Amino acid sequence: MIINRGGVDLRLAGKIACFSLVILTGCASVDSNIAMTREPVTGIVSGEATNVSAADLAEAMVRAGFTREQILAQGPSIRQSLATHGGAQVRDGKVVGALFSIHADKLYVTSRTRGTFVQTLRPDGTQDAT
Repeated sequence: MIINRGGVDLRLAGKIACFSLVILTGCASVDSNIAMTREPVTGIVSGEATNVSAADLAEAMVRAGFTREQILAQGPSIRQSLATHGGAQVRDGKVVGALFSIHADKLYVTSRTRGTFVQTLRPDGTQDAT
């Protein structure tokens, strides 16, 4: 046991410091689902990776409160994330503005401004005659 003048075990203090460093390093994850990102759209592993038609996604984005400019700018990234990960997270600055996820041919959307809703995906992107 190595003790300095203040009566502190230096070996124990070193072990505590190393343990704390390991814990803090584990908290600073590089996983894109956990780490903060500056990208407005991030793929999240959620649901079933499925292609979503542009019409279905645009309709869901309008219901979720996205502007036309946001749909044009972020829509392609959201479609790509849904096709590869099954889910997408859309950030508005430092806050999550919306979450998209696909389960059993339904698109689940949670919007910070408009709440949560479920939209049934049309087969092959066909549009209803209205």
